[in-house]
Amino acid sequence: MPILADRVCGRPPGASAITSPNGALLGLENWKRSTGWRTAIVEIGRPKMRVHDLRHTYASLARRAGADLRLLQKTMGHASITVTAHVYADLYDDELDVVVSALDALDDRPSE
Repeated sequence: MPILADRVCGRPPGASAITSPNGALLGLENWKRSTGWRTAIVEIGRPKMRVHDLRHTYASLARRAGADLRLLQKTMGHASITVTAHVYADLYDDELDVVVSALDALDDRPSE
């Protein structure tokens, strides 16, 4: 967080936090070079990992942490919630077990 705070301090709202050394938008290939992306993914044993895979990781972990589809739609920039739902709605089938257990708990009849 301190690194990001330094990058956004004094910038107008909506301005990019990550830019090239001259302040322009940072292109993907320049970012990969400046961060040592290719070396890093080889070192962690994921030589085919794409930067886009980090996007899916974020969304999957956010869903697992309880983020609803509307939040994901907004943060992922999807124009339609249908796109978000198609990719992330059924990500964790065990969530159905939680819902079933909660519904069962609503039944106050003694079990037989």
